[in-house]
Amino acid sequence: MFLTKPLVYAPCSTGGQKIRYILGPADDFMNHENGNEPVPRRCCSAIRAFPRHKITESLNKMTTKRLGRFDRLQKNHPNGLNLRTISLYTYKITAQARSAFSRWILCPVLFLGYVCIMTSVSPALAFEPLLPIPTTIAYNRPKALLGRALFSDPILSLDKTISCASCHDLNQGGSDPAPCSTGVKSQQGVMQSPTVFNSVFNFRQFWDGRAADLKDQVKGPIESEIEMQMTPVLVEQRLNNSPDYLRAFRDVYGHNSIKFDEVTDAIAEFEKALITPNSRFDRFLRGEIALSSQENEGYLLFKELGCITCHNGLNMGGNSFQKLGVLNPVIRDERYNDRFKLTLNERDLSVYKVPTLRNIELTSPYFHDGSKKDLHDALKIMTFHNLGMDLTNKENNQLVAFLHTLTGQSPEILGIPSAWPELEQPPSPPE
Repeated sequence: MFLTKPLVYAPCSTGGQKIRYILGPADDFMNHENGNEPVPRRCCSAIRAFPRHKITESLNKMTTKRLGRFDRLQKNHPNGLNLRTISLYTYKITAQARSAFSRWILCPVLFLGYVCIMTSVSPALAFEPLLPIPTTIAYNRPKALLGRALFSDPILSLDKTISCASCHDLNQGGSDPAPCSTGVKSQQGVMQSPTVFNSVFNFRQFWDGRAADLKDQVKGPIESEIEMQMTPVLVEQRLNNSPDYLRAFRDVYGHNSIKFDEVTDAIAEFEKALITPNSRFDRFLRGEIALSSQENEGYLLFKELGCITCHNGLNMGGNSFQKLGVLNPVIRDERYNDRFKLTLNERDLSVYKVPTLRNIELTSPYFHDGSKKDLHDALKIMTFHNLGMDLTNKENNQLVAFLHTLTGQSPEILGIPSAWPELEQPPSPPE
């Protein structure tokens, strides 16, 4: 049978004999009783995705005796679990396929070599579900340096009191240390400003994902009524009246007038360059260092509890929309921009873009509303609402130790001297 529900694994016991993991649809675990004892709710609620390479690894470790146990469990639940035939992305892995796959030596070796070469990952860690941030990224340096000047210049706000850097502090992890940012005329926003660091790796921008890319994202705050309250025409007028900006734009774009599209293009190029490579975790993935015992336990826990189900990929987040309150619902506040406000689809209530965990120790406060300042408290909230469990103090400390390994180096672009130093002088007082 092909599984149409999420494939999960959870601890279970049956027939008096301990089985470490059983595999099957999430709903079956929630309702399953094996005749001796029900599966504990903690085991059921800590649902985690089962990657294909883990399925293969588990199958290769199964003995005939273990398969026999699965057969007996399957016969007792003909309409529930199908443990011999597991489907993921409509691909059946049966005992026969397992036997055949064990003979396919060349393909895994070639794939392993490809992964190691393309990602600089240590061969021993090539099948880890996360990848290190690249140490460099291709970008147009003159354009990015021009964007850096614009990013920190309050000339882009109506009353010349705030800049992009006001809400994305480059000395505070690229985010706002306040729960909500302040716009022109002291107006208060409602959403916590997410970090701009590594935002190039996000699949969409903003908490609700309304911007397709960085250039689209830059336009939002500039034209927002409660942030910068500018128009493209006013931006062009101000910058074209500046001899310094005219010279800089002419050097980069090759003509004597400044267009709003070029302004957003330059800022987006700067944001593209804001990557933070070489964290301790990145170096671990490349096989350069070992994590401490506590950090390693935290990483294992991060995977076992299912945190990695949402926080995965190069940026450990930023690549999917997920619901806040999957197992223990949260009270939705109409003020916040969730996906529902864009799609009007009820399935998108309390759904947000998953934030990156990169540099998380620097980006407090946490969540879309900036409601938690302490990382320990944020972990308690997330594991309760989305994993349905309460962390022990030991587990919490282990996870925090692991998350601290995600702090990378300061972006290289921040230390490069500008070709137009006059543009990066302290701004004059607002008019």
